[in-house]
Amino acid sequence: MNFNSKNRTHRIMVWVSDEEKTLLETKADYYCYKSFAAYIRDAAIYEKVTKVDMKNSDRICDAYADYTKEIKKITRELRNLCH
Repeated sequence: MNFNSKNRTHRIMVWVSDEEKTLLETKADYYCYKSFAAYIRDAAIYEKVTKVDMKNSDRICDAYADYTKEIKKITRELRNLCH
């Protein structure tokens, strides 16, 4: 689908949270967009949107946090052994 970029006459305003804005800006930067508007336009028109509905996601997040703490603990212990 080709769109005429010279015929952009409509402005759309969208309210987002601070976290959402940060995520959008980070993604635009990651994909090397020079214009935030260009990223938003491309993401809205071309990007595949995926919704993940996981059961027990709180348990998964808690387990991940526990493992992360354990890895940090092991890393500290290894640093102490090396010094």
